[in-house]
Amino acid sequence: MISMSGQPGAFYSRLYFWVYLFPPYVVAALYYLVAWLINPASPSLLGNKGLAFMLLLVLVLVDVNWLSWLGFWLTGITRRKIAPVDGDRLAYEQAVALFNERAQQSATALTGPLEPLPLELIELGAVPYLALGGLGQPRLWLSTHTLRTTDSADLARLLAHEYGHRMEQQRGAGCNFAQLQWWLALPVGWLLCAVSPLLLIAAALVHALIALRVGYHQRLKAESRADRWAADRVGALDYARALAAYHRAVAGARQPGALKQRLVKLGLDPADVAGLLNPPAGAQAGN
Repeated sequence: MISMSGQPGAFYSRLYFWVYLFPPYVVAALYYLVAWLINPASPSLLGNKGLAFMLLLVLVLVDVNWLSWLGFWLTGITRRKIAPVDGDRLAYEQAVALFNERAQQSATALTGPLEPLPLELIELGAVPYLALGGLGQPRLWLSTHTLRTTDSADLARLLAHEYGHRMEQQRGAGCNFAQLQWWLALPVGWLLCAVSPLLLIAAALVHALIALRVGYHQRLKAESRADRWAADRVGALDYARALAAYHRAVAGARQPGALKQRLVKLGLDPADVAGLLNPPAGAQAGN
């Protein structure tokens, strides 16, 4: 379980391990194990075709996204849920109302106000956290620190980003090519296990690393699409300021390169991007 008393850096490092690192390595291990099991050259102890097909069935039903949710659960975050007090619920509803008001005034106005996203308030100490996730109907996971230390206008802009993710999920993602790429493990693993088990293990590790890289770029594209959706409805510069402030709270003075890419894709002036990434000391302290 993640320690909730540490700094944001330690919290997010552990979260990254369970949600992003853990799933592809597990899936790679299982697919290459199936490849080993179905190869006639494998030892009789492992050449169990019934077990292989059972594992394949599990892999068809359980994808990386399901394992990511399992990793999220293993962090213990879901056990940190608390019931919102009246002030918390009011602050959240005010932020949703501000988002809807601003979105209705934008050039890409909504057809009507959006309902508040189902809220899961979590107590993580002094750790900022805001994300949409979950199996079935996604829920908004919001830390008490973020809710109680972010002003309503900035919270509304951050919520716009999560609404962008929700709109994309409702449209549907189409064919899951990230999931299909795992099936390459079967012929590759089947051929390699006849040569050497060590090659099979090496191939599984390389495959997991490739999947991590592909997953990173897919997440970055999804974040950029949600950024664009939010910026179109609450204003690009205002949204970028709120996003940069949130990332400063998460990462301190160190701003990840991915954030710069996301801000550039919003079409902001390079000087504005530089100012958001490296604000004056007084402005940074005020966030």
